[in-house]
Amino acid sequence: MELPGKGGIYVSQSSQFRAPVNLDEEVTATVEVLEISDKKPMVTLKTTVTNAAGKTVVRGEAVMFVPWLKG
Repeated sequence: MELPGKGGIYVSQSSQFRAPVNLDEEVTATVEVLEISDKKPMVTLKTTVTNAAGKTVVRGEAVMFVPWLKG
């Protein structure tokens, strides 16, 4: 599944910034699907950003409207 896909809308994002990141520092963003709604074409995502040492620097959750999903 590729998100947001055609017609997808980023509805909301909440983020907790847990540690500073320098401008030249490499980070890795990972997104995990937590829930695909049975009633609406909505997807809830867990977002995690880690630094090169593996420390979580940002943690969050997002909600996307994905019209091509059957709700």
